[in-house]
Order: sequence, then C-alpha cells, then structure tokens
Amino acid sequence: MSTIVVNVDHENDIVTLEDFNGFQWQFEGCEDWQVNDICACVMNNNHTPSIFDDVIINTNYCGWIE
Repeated sequence: MSTIVVNVDHENDIVTLEDFNGFQWQFEGCEDWQVNDICACVMNNNHTPSIFDDVIINTNYCGWIE
C-alpha cells in the first residue's frame, strides 16, 4: 500500500500515514521519518474483507513530496 507521512510524533514514537483513500494508519519507530515522506507498506489483511483490522507488516521509504 502506498502512503504519505502526515504526522511524526517523536514524544510517543508514532508515525501516522495516510493512504490514497484518506484512511490513516500508524506504526511505531519515528527514526528518520518526516512529514511528506512517501512510505510503501506491506500489509496483512487478516483474511477478512474489512480493512479496519489490517496490520502493517513492513514499511519502506520511497521518497518525499515537497
């Protein structure tokens, strides 16, 4: 899934992503992430039709938007 970083909370070590449909996802590990970074995520859909129980398995930096 392709996303963009919309918030980096260094105090709580949480990165918030937004996908093309406007849904937001979060993962722990701020490290070098910045707002407007592009992030590709490998997701686990938990074998259900609903996206609301999906889990981020892996993240990869893919550039940034100015």
